[in-house]
Amino acid sequence: MHIKKIALIILSGILFTACKNEAKNKKDEHENPNVLLIIVDDMSVADLGCYGNDFHETPNIDNLAGKGMQFTNAYAASPVCSPTRASIMTGQSPATLNLTDWITGKPSWSSEKLLAPKFRHDLPAEEITIAEYFKESGYKTASFGKWHLGGEGSLPTDHGFDINIAGNHAGLPPSYFYPYTDGDFVLPDLNKNGEKGEFLSDRLTNEAINWMVKNKNEPFFMYLSYFSVHVWLETKLELKNKYINKSANETYSSYTNPVYAGMIESLDQNVGKLIDSLEHHNIIENTIIVFYSDNGGLHKDESENTPATDNGIFREGKGHLYEGGIREPLIFYWEGQIKPGQKTKALFSSYDFLPTLTSLCNITTKPCEGLNFANHIINNDTIEERALFWHYPHYSYQEGKPSGAIREGDYKLIEFFEDNSIELYNLSTDPGETENIAKQNPEVANELLKKLHDWQEKTDAQMPTKNPDYVPESK
Repeated sequence: MHIKKIALIILSGILFTACKNEAKNKKDEHENPNVLLIIVDDMSVADLGCYGNDFHETPNIDNLAGKGMQFTNAYAASPVCSPTRASIMTGQSPATLNLTDWITGKPSWSSEKLLAPKFRHDLPAEEITIAEYFKESGYKTASFGKWHLGGEGSLPTDHGFDINIAGNHAGLPPSYFYPYTDGDFVLPDLNKNGEKGEFLSDRLTNEAINWMVKNKNEPFFMYLSYFSVHVWLETKLELKNKYINKSANETYSSYTNPVYAGMIESLDQNVGKLIDSLEHHNIIENTIIVFYSDNGGLHKDESENTPATDNGIFREGKGHLYEGGIREPLIFYWEGQIKPGQKTKALFSSYDFLPTLTSLCNITTKPCEGLNFANHIINNDTIEERALFWHYPHYSYQEGKPSGAIREGDYKLIEFFEDNSIELYNLSTDPGETENIAKQNPEVANELLKKLHDWQEKTDAQMPTKNPDYVPESK
């Protein structure tokens, strides 16, 4: 018998404290609610109207935020996609999983002082995923869209999902328009039955709705992972023209990229279609909807139509441990269960999804690094204070450097591994990380640095090494 199956059987009779199911739902009929977990790729925390964007039009997502709980201190466990996605699946940090960069990662360059450590290129088979917990509890499970956690042998169907539509080893599609192919490259099950001009986000939504309707009489866990708004940037012509005209006629405080804005609106339209379908089939009241992004917005890149976006007041973007690279939009919605119009400052990380969603659905799990937010979301209970940690021992294409970080309370410390220099910021007074206050606050800096090093040792975080072929100023 598979080791994960044995573990799940053992778990079914045991109550574990770390991810204990404490949330008390208001109605008995909500003992097994559905879960719709929507993940967007590379969306900035400043891209949505509900987070202050005055250029993009996102009424459906804004409506979810207004009727649910909106997080203002939500984070990705990594500034790039694959590690964050692995943390969502497992409830563990990228350092623990030794999956610390996007798969397959950036090669080392002679101009870089350090060599990145080796890291996993697939989701560890020994980890029990969130999908496996739901499946073992009688849920139908489905993955639609981006996977990027391994290829053959480590696809969604190898990790607890009943079906996989469009998920493979790749992090982005060759095109956002049908047939989504490039030579022999295809997105599974999407290269047929489409029409010219079909947009990828629309197709994923339609596939998800068809499956959802088919399984509406049974509890389901759906992982709907859009490839948007990852470069390459493409959108429908009518949306592109709409935002070209909009930017020409008005002045906006937010960054204006018409192609990117069209992709954002397309996403929002699809969120609206999902909600309409849930309402039409009378399952909206028994469905938890979550909206989230896997890392910060792309602020630096040499691709066409980029920079794609900026991150508002937050520094840098994807590929950096500054706030622009890891601060995320996060919305929880559950009609009749989550009090509308709430905003929370609680520190949430992507590895908190597993204990939180399983708890909301009354599923027992084993201990993990994530924190259970169920009572905070349903009853607004105070969440326990804890530090958040990051480990990114890699250079990024966005000019990020190998580093680690810790946030505890209002303070955030970043250590850069090239020279072990540190930067300390008080995010309550300086959310843009403009003033390094490490020298003025040596006690705080030293305490946080020690906690970061202790965590690195505890998780056996793999560190970069000196590059023997380093050539200064080479390209």
